[in-house]
Amino acid sequence: VLGFDAQAPYAQRTASLNERDVALWDVLQSCVRSSSLDSDIDTSSIVVNDFSTFLAAHPHIHTVCFNGATAEALYRRHAKGPALSMLRLPSTSKPTVMPTRAAATNPSL
Repeated sequence: VLGFDAQAPYAQRTASLNERDVALWDVLQSCVRSSSLDSDIDTSSIVVNDFSTFLAAHPHIHTVCFNGATAEALYRRHAKGPALSMLRLPSTSKPTVMPTRAAATNPSL
């Protein structure tokens, strides 16, 4: 999407994001979940990052992108802040980590 190697080492990827004026922040500051699946998030444990303060401090931000449906839904449900353009990107969860989701989208698995 941004023209750099998504498989590059973490430090190189974050440097590439910074060079392109992209901020990277999880929707949730913290939560409890029994596995790596988003569906296992204990909704009573959700603590959302303070987007209102962050966005007020960075008024040039005009678009929020999400790496999947759960991140977008959590932001829409819980985050407070100004109305911004929103864009859902493909999930970064790998099929090997999430076999049930892979099977749901790829019947040949």
